Amino acid sequence: MPNELDDLAARISDLASSAGRTVAVAESLTGGMVSAALAASSGAGEWYRGGLVAYSSQVKHDVLDVPDGPVVDPDAARVMAERVRKLLGADIAVALTGAGGPDPQDGQDPGTVFLAVADGHTPRSSAGS
Repeated sequence: MPNELDDLAARISDLASSAGRTVAVAESLTGGMVSAALAASSGAGEWYRGGLVAYSSQVKHDVLDVPDGPVVDPDAARVMAERVRKLLGADIAVALTGAGGPDPQDGQDPGTVFLAVADGHTPRSSAGS
């Protein structure tokens, strides 16, 4: 049974395919679920470059060049998106980081999520809970 993530991945697949764009993902809080949904989408071999699951803060710092400091932060999400786009040679990249709980992380309550998109121009980020 498809879920919301599968539906979103199918929409991304349609958009990426029709625009001739490639997509990459850097994710933390979601632990690879976004990458798995994208990879399972129709035609993913044509547009999905891959993903990097940086669950550990240290991996975010060492591999994705997130500066020292908080990793549950909109700036960290922005850096993650920019770096994975370059690492994987994608046109567009998305990054997700957040506090999964049960305790706060980096001063953010459990359930806080930061998402960023990088397309080589102006990176964008947003927060949600």
